[in-house]
Amino acid sequence: MHYVDQNVKSCLFMNKIIPGEPLFHKNFEKLLKIASYFSLNGLYISTNGSLITDKLIELFKKLDVMISLSVNSIDD
Repeated sequence: MHYVDQNVKSCLFMNKIIPGEPLFHKNFEKLLKIASYFSLNGLYISTNGSLITDKLIELFKKLDVMISLSVNSIDD
């Protein structure tokens, strides 16, 4: 039970950048760095991944950012 309690508490302090596609924001990298500074347990970003660059991958590694890739499609 202690393990579950600790993990639930960790999730409560995780910052989430969710609305829309966060990588479209013109100041995304700056905002990510600021959020990382104030984060207690890392950052979590949900993205479609289409705008991820090698530079962003390095920044995500440096700031210990967790990525959730969403894959949506429309069948014809």
